[in-house]
Amino acid sequence: MSRRGFVLVMLAVVLWSGNFVFVRAAVDVVPPMALSFYRWVLASCLAIAVAWPHLRRDWPLIKAGWRSLLLLGMTGIAGNSLFVFYGLKTTTAINALLMNSMSPLLTALITFLYFRERPRLSTMIGLALAICGVVWVVIGGDWHLLRTLRLNSGDLWVLVGVATYAVYMAFLRKVPPMHDLSLNAATFTVGAITLLPFFLFEYAGGARSDWSAPISWITIIYMAVGTSVISYFCFNKAIRLIGATRASSFLLLTPPIGAVIAMMTLGERLTMPHVIGAALIFAGLFLGRR
Repeated sequence: MSRRGFVLVMLAVVLWSGNFVFVRAAVDVVPPMALSFYRWVLASCLAIAVAWPHLRRDWPLIKAGWRSLLLLGMTGIAGNSLFVFYGLKTTTAINALLMNSMSPLLTALITFLYFRERPRLSTMIGLALAICGVVWVVIGGDWHLLRTLRLNSGDLWVLVGVATYAVYMAFLRKVPPMHDLSLNAATFTVGAITLLPFFLFEYAGGARSDWSAPISWITIIYMAVGTSVISYFCFNKAIRLIGATRASSFLLLTPPIGAVIAMMTLGERLTMPHVIGAALIFAGLFLGRR
C-alpha cells in the first residue's frame, strides 16, 4: 500500500470524524440551516478558485450532465448536511456517527432498486444486521421499548440525511467523466444555492447565529475547509493511489474515531448499547462489503 495514499485517506477520515462533533457543539449557537448554508457557500468559493482551470475545460461536460449534478448537489451536499445538522440538535454525536455507518449498505439497496444491480445474499444479511444495530442504539438496548417506541426526532432526521447521501453515492455513476475538482465545485455550488431558500426561511423566523461564541465561526471554517475542500481532495487522491476499494474501507473508522473525539470534547458517554450496536453495524458492513 502506498504510504502517501494511506496518509491522505487517514487525514480525510479523521477530518470527517470530527465533523459530527463540531456540529453538535455549534448547533446550539448557529441554527442548522445557517450552519449548512455558510459551510457550502464558503466551500463553493474555495472549490471554484482551486478548480477554475478544470472548470473552463470541463464546461461542456458540466452543461451536458447538469441534471446529474443537480441531483448530486441537492442530495449529497444540501440534503445530507441539512438533515444531519438539524438532527444533531436533539441527538448525540455518537448516535449520528453510528447511523452514518449505514451509508454503504443503503447505497447498495438504492443501486438495486434503481439500477437493478442485484446485491449478493451477504449484502442483504449485512443490511439486516446494520439495521438491527441502529435500532439497538436508538432503543438504548431495551427491546421492550419497541412496543411503545417513540424515536428521537434527531435520530430520524439523521437517518434521512444518511439516506440522501446514499442517493448521492448511488448516482455518482451518472456524472460525465469530468475532473474531480470540477465535480466538487459544481456540486458544492448547487448545494449552496439549494440551501439558500431554507436559510432565508429560517432567518425570517427569527433564528440568529451567535457570532460572539468562537465555536460558531471555528465550526464553519473547519467544515468548509477541512471536511469539504481538503477531505474531498485527499480522498479522491487516495483513491488514485491505493484504489477505491481500499480507500472506502477506511471510512469504517469514522464512527470509532468520532466517538473518541466526542467523549474527549463533548463529555459524551460510550454505553454498552453503543458498543453492541456498533458491533452489529460493523458486522453488517463487513458482510455487505464482501
